[in-house]
Amino acid sequence: MKRRNFIKTTAIGAAGLSMYHLYALDPRTDRFVNNRYCKQPGAEIPVIAEVDILVAGATLGGVAAASAAAEAGSEVFLVGYLPYLGEDICGTYRYLFDKQNVVDSYAFAEQTGGGGDYPGKLAARLFPGRDNISPMHIKTVLEKELIDRNVNFLYSSYVVDIVFGDDDKPAGVIINNRTGRQAVLCRSIIDCTQGAYAARLAGASFIKPDDAAGIPCKFITIGNSAETMERNGSEELTLPASVNDKSYRVIEHSGSVPRKGFSFISLANAEQDIRDRTWDADQVDSADNMFWTAPYILKSKGSTAGLPAGLRDIPLQAFMPEGMDNVFVLGSCAGVDEQTALELTLPHHQLYLGHKVGLGASGAARSQSKPLTYATRALNGTEYLQGETGEISETLRPNLGNKKVWADETALPVLGEYDVVIAGGGTAGAPAAISAARNGVKTLVMEYLHGLGGTGTLGLIGRYWYGHRDGFTSEIDRGVRGMADPSHPRQKSGDHEWVVDWKMEWYRREIRKAGGEIWFGVIAAGAFVENGKVKGVLIATPEGRGVVLAGQVIDSTGSADIAIAAGAEYEYVGKSTVAVQGSGLPKVDPGDHYNNTDWTFVDDSDVFDVTRVFISGKKKFPGAWDLGKLPQTRERRRVLAEFMVSPIDMLNGRRYPDTISYHVSNFDTHGYTVHPYFIIRQPDGGHVTYDVDLPLRSLLPRGLDGIIVTGLGAGAHRDAMPVIRMQPCLQNQGYAVGLLAARIIRENVTARSIDLRDIQRHLAEIGNLPGRVVTDDDNMPLPDEAFTGAIAKIGNDFEMLEVLFTDLDRGVELLKEAVINSDDHNIRLNCAIALGVLGTDTGWRLLTEALAAEEEWDEGWNFTGMHQFGHSLSRLDIITIALGRCRRDETMPSIMRMAGMLKPSHYFSHFRAVSVAFETLGNSKAAPLLFDLLGMEGMTGHHVVTRTDAVRATVPSTEDVTLRNNVLKELHLARALYRCGDHYGLGRQILENYSNDLHGHYFRHAAGILGLAPGFE
Repeated sequence: MKRRNFIKTTAIGAAGLSMYHLYALDPRTDRFVNNRYCKQPGAEIPVIAEVDILVAGATLGGVAAASAAAEAGSEVFLVGYLPYLGEDICGTYRYLFDKQNVVDSYAFAEQTGGGGDYPGKLAARLFPGRDNISPMHIKTVLEKELIDRNVNFLYSSYVVDIVFGDDDKPAGVIINNRTGRQAVLCRSIIDCTQGAYAARLAGASFIKPDDAAGIPCKFITIGNSAETMERNGSEELTLPASVNDKSYRVIEHSGSVPRKGFSFISLANAEQDIRDRTWDADQVDSADNMFWTAPYILKSKGSTAGLPAGLRDIPLQAFMPEGMDNVFVLGSCAGVDEQTALELTLPHHQLYLGHKVGLGASGAARSQSKPLTYATRALNGTEYLQGETGEISETLRPNLGNKKVWADETALPVLGEYDVVIAGGGTAGAPAAISAARNGVKTLVMEYLHGLGGTGTLGLIGRYWYGHRDGFTSEIDRGVRGMADPSHPRQKSGDHEWVVDWKMEWYRREIRKAGGEIWFGVIAAGAFVENGKVKGVLIATPEGRGVVLAGQVIDSTGSADIAIAAGAEYEYVGKSTVAVQGSGLPKVDPGDHYNNTDWTFVDDSDVFDVTRVFISGKKKFPGAWDLGKLPQTRERRRVLAEFMVSPIDMLNGRRYPDTISYHVSNFDTHGYTVHPYFIIRQPDGGHVTYDVDLPLRSLLPRGLDGIIVTGLGAGAHRDAMPVIRMQPCLQNQGYAVGLLAARIIRENVTARSIDLRDIQRHLAEIGNLPGRVVTDDDNMPLPDEAFTGAIAKIGNDFEMLEVLFTDLDRGVELLKEAVINSDDHNIRLNCAIALGVLGTDTGWRLLTEALAAEEEWDEGWNFTGMHQFGHSLSRLDIITIALGRCRRDETMPSIMRMAGMLKPSHYFSHFRAVSVAFETLGNSKAAPLLFDLLGMEGMTGHHVVTRTDAVRATVPSTEDVTLRNNVLKELHLARALYRCGDHYGLGRQILENYSNDLHGHYFRHAAGILGLAPGFE
């Protein structure tokens, strides 16, 4: 069990400064709900880096500036909000498919001697004379540039506050991501964000043009029909999107964003409006963001009038805010006129001017003295709401240090108020939004990425495996097919698969049609709580942080982010286990719908791990059109709910009076199991399916009202999740929860007090649930005769063992009696195995004899993940673990004999078995043998601590076998060695290496064992 790890406050957090400077541009405040605020007390923020220069924004200019500064000897850190570099060109597709841009950029490279100057070198790599450049190519070149220059960077993070030194100068930033808030201290800041958001936070002044004129914006789509282009008066760009033997037209659509009241929310709404009118069934891709320039102009040290005709001659002062000597604004908000601002965004100008600003910032950094103290500045609100804010604040890797900075108490604006707020628009979140909005309540769904549907769309797993496909899922499937004529060439053959961009658009349209609102580009960063009731969601946006109030919150983050921030406890990888289902990240070609992978482990709530997997993915799929934007994770944090569904409930077909969703699947494990039952008897392999009911109580975090958790974050044992997590079932679950949330609002009740039978009847009528649930009651405990019948069958491969596990007190007594009294040796041995795994030594002699009869190991099990079903331990593995759990020193010789037979070529399960047995016994006699096992060739040194390590360690296979098995062997042996007293300190040394690993699961496990990470139990 993981203790909740969050900062508790009296409202919400540190990004109010961005709103303050927005007021300086536009004094109106009526776009906030009744001008209300939440107050967040001061807090300590962990420092993850101290550098010379911080670059905010992962644009072409930002990378050029970072690289130039690094070349000049500065230490640089770059922060991007998307999961890739090139936000301005890959995020908007602006200029990527423009022939003139390619010609100009290549000419620029040639003019500088193919790169005699640094910007020319980078331009030559980005635009190597080809007619078409893929997003993957741009992202890969930019990423390699930073890695080669030793520039540190993080993806999926917003700059939300500025740190000031005691000299009152900007001296760092605070960033926000799914891991929490972190600080990066620096001497100079280069702001490359689209709206100069970091400079605004720092106090820079801007000149705001006439309110009457809207801000022109462009939105680019790929593959649309000529009819759509003509209807919108759109323009086809000069280069097609070409991959393999296919080419697609690239279309630029025009729009406008009101300058008056310009804000992140107005941009979010404008994005939905332009998507409404530009999508058609031929579209195979679209930009993440709209392209827009200069909503306001920097009041700079240099004059904005009479600038030289050549952009390369623009003085450095035009990029420096008035009154500041260590802040630079590189982008369309720089101190130039609006026409020049547009020219600044051209790639070759960004590269050149980025280089220029990077060198200037490097010089400015050298002239800055290091502050003695650091702190943020506060914003004072007007009317404050009563309540507390909670935000996730995960323990960070030890090699990042333990320095902290103080974030002063501040006010955060209320950005909106809704009946139902859904955090996360994925597999369950999008259906929940549709259902809530259809039931007449004011609904908002917020999603970090720029598309809905999660794993089944942006995750490129556009095909069902198992799952209950009736109910709302059948409506989804019909609706997605109905997005185009049955004869459309992109139609799929059946309900089991779909066109992913059709599905994203169907979700989006249905939410909009029902009156719901959608905000893309939002990180759900915390919760607003009053007296144990969650009343809102804390969010991070490009502008900063704020609060969205809600009558009912649906946590569809997939990792129970909001519930954990509100104070809920949870289960996950940590000190006790490193078992986790395999993950992947797919390549993407236009029109792809199914690229299912399993080649890594990813903790998608760990921003360092997320950054690592996007780096590795580019080596994994060289030459692909693009890389997916959503890791394919199959296991995440699980909230401790009022009821935790266990594998035993699943295997015994348990029923409940409050069933809310129905799940059908085989045991799609993608890894190995840890539940005692599955150590003894492995889940059935292949196509044996289980029917599982999920009660509402498993979606309700203990001790919290006002919040419902869906999807992979629900309350269930990790070994039950492979059956529960199928997409059709979670789509139905989302619909059910959306309906429930709407009823809660309309009836003014809570999830715990509502009469669920009427909702169950409706769900049964539409096919979401079997009809029986309306009258179901709990069918536990089982009668005595079920237990005696189970004992009689245990000799037959542990048949009916699940019955004994429903009540371990009764079960253990019957197992003991059978070991002593049964005449059947097979029954006696199997009962001894079961008792040993459960920590009872009654049959230890039988287990010792069983091992003594074996002269070598049986086949064993290696981690492959994909297409992996059935057992994860061999018969000898099971006996070895059971013998160790008997906790008798007399068993040591037998276990040591088995361990002594191990060779590097043996499968992982054998190393796991002896490690678990030894560490359970904790006998120091095992230490020398474990030390010798770790000394075998290839057994150590598999940790990944740097971005260079991540590239080096990536194996060119979409279903990695070797790397994960090598790591798991090393970790299990080192853990056992450490717990058996260690030998020459090798166990600790290896665990310390992994406590700094970029893989979040390895870090959590090793740091938890060493006591370096509070909360990672």
